[in-house]
Amino acid sequence: RENDSVDLFHKTKLSFYKFYLKNILFFISNLHTPIPCIAGTYSAYIDPYGNVYPCTQWSLILGNINERSFREIWWCEKAKHVRINIRKSYCPGCWTPCEAQLSWIMNLGMLRSLW
Repeated sequence: RENDSVDLFHKTKLSFYKFYLKNILFFISNLHTPIPCIAGTYSAYIDPYGNVYPCTQWSLILGNINERSFREIWWCEKAKHVRINIRKSYCPGCWTPCEAQLSWIMNLGMLRSLW
């Protein structure tokens, strides 16, 4: 059973790498990601100073956890507006592994298409 879990993990990881590398050219040609981005909805980046960003690639600061709680920052109007813009692809756009992998996982239909 443990070997089955390890095999599934490696198969999933390999599938992601293939998908990621295959879609680099798509991203460069179209300047948007091939799957919906979930940054700002399921993930955030907090720098060493407490600044909260919707993702690692966007320099837009949503707030600072030294001044307000993460919950307040996450649900403020500015953050809600950013999430809407990300869904509409109005963001810097990236295809970095850290953002792409989570987006890939959260778009489960992509998993089914690979196996």
